[in-house]
Formats: sequence, structure tokens, C-alpha cells
Amino acid sequence: MRKQIINALEELEKVGKMKGEVFKGVMYRRK
Repeated sequence: MRKQIINALEELEKVGKMKGEVFKGVMYRRK
């Protein structure tokens, strides 16, 4: 049970990092 929660959090972190990189790229291009 606990492993599933940790795995889910790790996946969210990966997705969050990817979205963060994309967001930074968009903001950088707008300047």
C-alpha cells in the first residue's frame, strides 16, 4: 500500500518537473 503511494508521488514529481520545464520555456520565449 505504502509503495503505491510513494510511486504515485514520484510520478507526479516527474510530470511536475516536465511541466515546469515547458512552462519555463514558454515564459522565456515571451520575454
